[in-house]
Amino acid sequence: MTSAPFWRTADKLGFVIGTLILVSFSYMIGKYPNDHFYTYYLYVTLFMLAMRVAHYRLQGWHYYISDFCYYANLLILYLITYDSHNAQLVKICFLYANGDLSFAVWFFRGSLVLHKPDILTNLGIHLLPMMIMYHIRWFTIPDQLHLPEAEKRFVDLPADETWATYLWTMLVMPIVVYLFWSANYSLLNFKLAKARIERKGRDNLYKFFCNLDVVKKLLGNDVSPLGFMITHFSMFILTHLTAMLQYHNFWVATSFVTFYSITSVWNGACFYMEYFSKKYEK
Repeated sequence: MTSAPFWRTADKLGFVIGTLILVSFSYMIGKYPNDHFYTYYLYVTLFMLAMRVAHYRLQGWHYYISDFCYYANLLILYLITYDSHNAQLVKICFLYANGDLSFAVWFFRGSLVLHKPDILTNLGIHLLPMMIMYHIRWFTIPDQLHLPEAEKRFVDLPADETWATYLWTMLVMPIVVYLFWSANYSLLNFKLAKARIERKGRDNLYKFFCNLDVVKKLLGNDVSPLGFMITHFSMFILTHLTAMLQYHNFWVATSFVTFYSITSVWNGACFYMEYFSKKYEK
C-alpha cells in the first residue's frame, strides 16, 4: 500500500467517484430541481458525514465534529427532511449556510479536488449548504407559489414584516440558536473533555485556530478559550450580515455563490498544478 502504482490506482478511482458525484449533482438539480434533488442532497450529505465521522474517529480528530459547520449541516438536513414548512428555520439555515459556512470555503481554502474524499467532503460541508439554501430561497420557493398549499415542498416566506418581527427572525433567533451550539461546544471542549484532549493530545478547532499564523500575529501565541469563542462569534456576526444581504437580493446572493464556487475551483487547480503534478516525481 506504500507503492506508487497502488496510490495511482486509488487516486484514479477517487477521481472517477468525485466526478460522478459532481455530474450527478448537476443532473439532479437540472432534472428534478424542486423535489428529488433534495432527497439526493440528503443521501449524499449523510454519506459524506458518515465517512467523515469514521475517518476522523480513526485519526483521533473526532473533536472537530463538534464544530459549528456540522451543527449547521444537521439543521439543514432536519429542515429538508422534517420541518420544511418552518419559515423561521428556513431563514436560520439560509443565514448560516450563506454566512459562516460559505466564508469557511475561502478561510480554510476549500478546494474542488475530485480524487481526495476528505478534501471533497470539506468542500461539500461548507459550499453545498450555501448552494442548497440559495436554491431553496431563490428558485424552489418562488417556483411553488402557484401550487396548492399541500403540494408545496417549502413554506412561503412572509413578504411583509414589522421591524420587530424582522429583527427577531433574522437576527435574534439565529443568534440564540448559534449560542446554543456555542455553549455546548464550550462545555464539551473546555470542560467535560478538556483533560482527555490534553492527555491524549487530541486536536480540535480551538487548537487549529491557535496555531494559525494570522492568529498568532493578531492575537499572540496564547489565545484563551474565551478569546477563541469571542472571535468565532465576531466572525459569525460579520458573515451573518452579508448573508442577510443575500437573503434580500438575488444578484447579491448569486455573486457570493459564484465567488465561492470559483474560489473552490481555483484552489483545486492550484492543488493539481502546484502540488499534485510533482507528487509522482518523488
